Amino acid sequence: MKTHTVSLKQGMRKILICSISLFLLLQILIVSALFYSNTQSNLAYIKSTVGKTASSLDSYLSMIEKSGFSISSNFTYMSMYSSEGSLLYEDNYSNAYQYASQICTLVPGLLDLVVIDLDGIKKSYFTGYDYNIVDELAKEYILQDPENLERSFFFFPDDEESRKDYFLYYFPVFSTGTSPISTQKSATGVFLCSKQVLDSYLMPEQDTSSILSLYYEDDLLLCSTADAGQEPYASSTKAYTERLESAGLSVTGFSASPFALGKTTVLMYVYLFVMVLFFLLLLVFLNRWIHRYITVPISDMSTQLRTFNSGDLNKRIGRTNVQELNDITDTANEMIDNIKQITKTIFTTQDKLYETVLRKTEAELYALQSQINPHFLYNTLQCIRGLATLNRTEDIKDISLSMSDVFKYSIAPGTYVTYLDEIRIIHKYLSIYKIRFNGKIDYEIDVDEEILPCYTVKMIIQPTVENAVVHAFKDMTRKPCIHIIGRMEEGRILFRIIDNGNGIPLESLKEIRKKLSSSFETSIRQKSSYGIGLYNIARRIKLAYGDDYGIEIFSNMNGTEVDILTPIQTQMPECSLE
Repeated sequence: MKTHTVSLKQGMRKILICSISLFLLLQILIVSALFYSNTQSNLAYIKSTVGKTASSLDSYLSMIEKSGFSISSNFTYMSMYSSEGSLLYEDNYSNAYQYASQICTLVPGLLDLVVIDLDGIKKSYFTGYDYNIVDELAKEYILQDPENLERSFFFFPDDEESRKDYFLYYFPVFSTGTSPISTQKSATGVFLCSKQVLDSYLMPEQDTSSILSLYYEDDLLLCSTADAGQEPYASSTKAYTERLESAGLSVTGFSASPFALGKTTVLMYVYLFVMVLFFLLLLVFLNRWIHRYITVPISDMSTQLRTFNSGDLNKRIGRTNVQELNDITDTANEMIDNIKQITKTIFTTQDKLYETVLRKTEAELYALQSQINPHFLYNTLQCIRGLATLNRTEDIKDISLSMSDVFKYSIAPGTYVTYLDEIRIIHKYLSIYKIRFNGKIDYEIDVDEEILPCYTVKMIIQPTVENAVVHAFKDMTRKPCIHIIGRMEEGRILFRIIDNGNGIPLESLKEIRKKLSSSFETSIRQKSSYGIGLYNIARRIKLAYGDDYGIEIFSNMNGTEVDILTPIQTQMPECSLE
């Protein structure tokens, strides 16, 4: 009976498209209803808020203007700055200071009163703020002109960063014997005001549904949610603008959300109910789908691997009804066939050819067996099964594809590959462990770009990395991390594989180094499998490039470093190991 197979990728794509389509349809219907019921009430609220804010700001600015009028015609200041009253300056100073103190104390946000006489000399009558704050005003307006009776607010340009917290109000100080309609003045008064007071009017209490902005002509001064000079919510729709009676200012209200106001309680409850029902149904469907196409097939495959005897090369892993898992199964079975064939080839070799071909075959066997190793494959599939119970389908897809790529690479024909191919398969291999250990392992690959197109013996870096992952991080309390560094040094290529494990005991390190320096005949006679993976790599490098190249290993309690040294080969070499 033919088994119907499905693709996880295609199945999840169909589920995703249907879910998104239904979700968007429900969203459009509910959002349309909410938008229709809220538009009018939202606009009315914005108009009311803007109107109240504009009225409050008008009152506040009018208070400043009235204070300016009182200084303009105050006898003390008129006497101090009139030519005939200059002799009484010292007598009037105390009264002028007291009067300015009263005004600055009563009017919120008034920080100082600065008077500039017709000679440009400045004098503070309250707190003594830096006179340089009013220099920008003095540059733009001829304050020393006795016939210039202009009174107005002044806001600093955007590029005046140090003065962005202030604004000014300037007005004439009349000469003695004149009136407010006089055409003569003896000095110019300047109120130094804090923008924080204006900002407080733009912050409605307990209201996050609207944005209020204060504009001076076409320039943004303040905003309730953004820094001055930055347009608030570029995607918002301007709701209402009202100009102030003075100072050339205007208040603009924006709607932060079209659903912030209105009688929407019933619609919101309906919306929540529909969304909860939709997601519950979707969850039930996904649970049944994942159980049928992920959990059950992986459980069956795990059962076969649990009882798999790696010594029986006639046994095969059965196929499932999931295409991605079948890719892994087919690749694993293909590798078993290759192992079986290579095993036959080993016993037909002799003398030097025997050593060369055997070393190549052992390297291939090591690569194949380390990938098809039932323990590794079983743990990884158990990881996939655990991810399935958590509905982490994207991780399942990623780890399945990565495993398939590693398997296919290890059995692909050919002895030499580029370092770029080696690095790519390392990324795939480490990504499996990163998912398997739930991100609790870090790795960093730093390889010079000029190395990547060079050629090397296939599968010399991956087994070294695997050796670090399997052996270096046992009984560790810190987070495992592997660094892979590739550099060109003195006309050779040097790769360093560094882990932060607990290191190799000294006696074990001596044994590994001794094994790395031993001859082929000695390695054959030795029964211990300790360090066989590193010796396999070192021997293949020496057979290909000579005794000047190979592996060195260093270790202490802070970790282990394995150095792989090979020549620079920019072209595919003639294969002596085939």
